[in-house]
Amino acid sequence: MQTPAVALGQAQKEIVRMGRMALESMEDAKRGFIEEDSQLVDNVLKREEVLNDLEKEIVDFLVILSQQPVREEQNEKINILLTIVNDIERVGDHLEDIADFAIEKKENRLPFSGYAVEELEYMFSKVKNLYASALETLEKDDPQMARELLPFEDEIDQIEKDLRKSHIQRLHEGKCFTASGVIFLDVVNYLERIGDHSTVIAAAVMGEF
Repeated sequence: MQTPAVALGQAQKEIVRMGRMALESMEDAKRGFIEEDSQLVDNVLKREEVLNDLEKEIVDFLVILSQQPVREEQNEKINILLTIVNDIERVGDHLEDIADFAIEKKENRLPFSGYAVEELEYMFSKVKNLYASALETLEKDDPQMARELLPFEDEIDQIEKDLRKSHIQRLHEGKCFTASGVIFLDVVNYLERIGDHSTVIAAAVMGEF
């Protein structure tokens, strides 16, 4: 606390570590949902508890730091990091929701068509790449790289709309079990939100939080 620049650097490293934990959960959530792997789903749920604890500790640290005599640019950095840590925690929340859907899918033996699985894998991949890149911009403190990520929000939004449209069409044609279709649409919705949070992280790195 006596050296704000060092304190900020350490907080940023801890947020990156927290972000990587959420990235691991994203892969586990995808495989746990598609492969109905209870261990992977459990990993997501346990990791979410850690993410919640980390958010609280990091926020407390940054708030205490903000109460010290810091320069204006350091105070701005604190606000940026507070924004990012909140968005990473929200990513964890959405992954927890997807894990809950994985449990429901397995317990109720809800079938998913090959089309649905392929579409989910595609969207998971796109969202994961965007989130991982946003996290990299934070680690490297690279506003220019962050700016290059902003257009991908529109791409994720369009994928969500396209998958929703095609899946509703399959429901109308009777090619998809109704209960499965509801879960599919919810998972796609949560993935779109993770894309939004990824873009907010990138914007925060740019200082536009």
